[in-house]
Amino acid sequence: MTLPRSLLTPDKVLLIKEKLWDGMLKQREIAEEFYVTQTTISRIFRGYEHTDVLWPDGSEGSIPEARWETLIKSKRRGARYANSQRQEPTEFVKNAAKKVATALGSMDTSLDGEFRTIINKSSDKGKRKGIGNKKPNRLLPWLDIKERDPAHPLVREVEAEQDGYLKAAMMLVLKELPLEEWQREPTLILIEETRKRIRSNKKV
Repeated sequence: MTLPRSLLTPDKVLLIKEKLWDGMLKQREIAEEFYVTQTTISRIFRGYEHTDVLWPDGSEGSIPEARWETLIKSKRRGARYANSQRQEPTEFVKNAAKKVATALGSMDTSLDGEFRTIINKSSDKGKRKGIGNKKPNRLLPWLDIKERDPAHPLVREVEAEQDGYLKAAMMLVLKELPLEEWQREPTLILIEETRKRIRSNKKV
């Protein structure tokens, strides 16, 4: 059963636009969640309906072109790496692994506290300046990860499972890597290894 477009309240349209902005769900999935047709979601996406409700960046009309390009590039990277053969770690990943190992091997109280905050309350409401704001450059803010690579396979997993350990590992590892490395197999392996190390830390 679908609802008439006229029954979409501004609050619901805002949620729809936020989901379109994140890029983690297909238009069909969003339509099913809000009991409307995919055509309705598409018209909102293209700026033909509900233009009075602004996008997350405050713009009107269709989704901003720059954001659309980011979503397309992210999805293409995911498809390319998913279909590729086993990859060897690049120098970027090797250096990141050393930095991560050093950070985990000498974790001080403030880093423990940052991890506990993420794990105990796994959400994307943390400030961009860093969890706890004690040492903002230690972890990459979750909102930055979602905006830069919304189609990353682990972003959707964190959102669905509310896995704070995985989220903390991503924020630590991806801070040390350029965007083009984020979806490569060696990076995904490093994130999983980091997640296990954080989980095994009794102080966290």
